[in-house]
Amino acid sequence: MAIHLDQYRLSYFPVPKVACTSLKHLLFRIETGAAFQNIGPDGRPRSIHDVYPTGLFALDSEAAPPDFRRFAVVRDPVSRIVSCYRSRVVFYRELSPSALADAGAPADLPPDPDLPQFVERLDDYRAASESIAHHAAPLSDFLGTDTGFYERIFGWHELEVFRNILAAACGIEELVLPHLQTGGPIIDIGDLSTDVVRTIERRFAEDSALFGAHF
Repeated sequence: MAIHLDQYRLSYFPVPKVACTSLKHLLFRIETGAAFQNIGPDGRPRSIHDVYPTGLFALDSEAAPPDFRRFAVVRDPVSRIVSCYRSRVVFYRELSPSALADAGAPADLPPDPDLPQFVERLDDYRAASESIAHHAAPLSDFLGTDTGFYERIFGWHELEVFRNILAAACGIEELVLPHLQTGGPIIDIGDLSTDVVRTIERRFAEDSALFGAHF
């Protein structure tokens, strides 16, 4: 779901693998005045995504108050899919042999794929894993196709600008944007093969057409 801060009349529309976890923690701090705790009031473990699930635009936009300031953050498809691979595939092993077997994935779908395999068969991996389907869905699934819906869309390189705007809007001077979801190996985008880059770019051409001016 989009996060609507009623007190400050602003809305943030999250996108997986675009500083989503970090920004949700920041907005929780704004909304509640306290840092998010992984143990809920009932003593059970919880995730920030349990409090603020990331939903599809078709549902989130209907619930968005029309007079609120609306913000989103985007990231270029190549670095976003590489981030998905680092985190969900390598760190969390969501495409392990057992995970694919439990999902009834095709026998020819390689478990624990390397990055070129993951990119080449991304649609198959998305079909086999709800988590991969979610984290590797197009930006437009979460933000829609009308960029005019937002007061401002920030690029990945503008996270501090967004933080400053939130701090000013909410009157919180010492507002810290945490750096979360850092698991997985470091992968230099410059080291990717031309084939991998072009495959990602083709797959997410619509996102680049819609949001490329902000990347």
